[in-house]
Amino acid sequence: MSMKEKIAKKGDTQYQEFWDEFGEVLKEGPAEDFANKDRIAQLLRFSTTQLDDEKQTVSLADYVSRMKEGQDKIYYLIADTFTAGKNSPLLEVFRKKEIEVILMSDRVDEWLVGHLQEFDGKQLQSISQGEMDLGKLEDDKKTKEKQKKDEKEFADVVAVIKKALDTE
Repeated sequence: MSMKEKIAKKGDTQYQEFWDEFGEVLKEGPAEDFANKDRIAQLLRFSTTQLDDEKQTVSLADYVSRMKEGQDKIYYLIADTFTAGKNSPLLEVFRKKEIEVILMSDRVDEWLVGHLQEFDGKQLQSISQGEMDLGKLEDDKKTKEKQKKDEKEFADVVAVIKKALDTE
């Protein structure tokens, strides 16, 4: 385990080759070796909407480091294939808000998330199950800019309506 952790930290192709060959087996680790669940979680790799590549290269630590300010969950989507996952309509709101989602398509992934419910204090959350409140992850700067633009664009209409309602 220590050897794999050292190789993974280097970030070179040697660990990626190991992952490509034995990744699905390693994904069984959190369920099979509960005592080392957190250490194994550090070694896991996934595809995400950030890279839009089927190759599983993103660690959970990488994902957490790129989380938006205020984001407290690790979002994932389980699909039959990578292509089905990346084209899922469930991703529309996440793309709009620029929130990265882990795309899982290995047969073992559903079992994995059943045993690995959190990483680094962040809960794993399926985007296809349960309610999600993404309102606090709104990009305030973009929202305010759009609001100001809309106010300017519709100022004449608002003035006419106010005049018609005699509320000025």
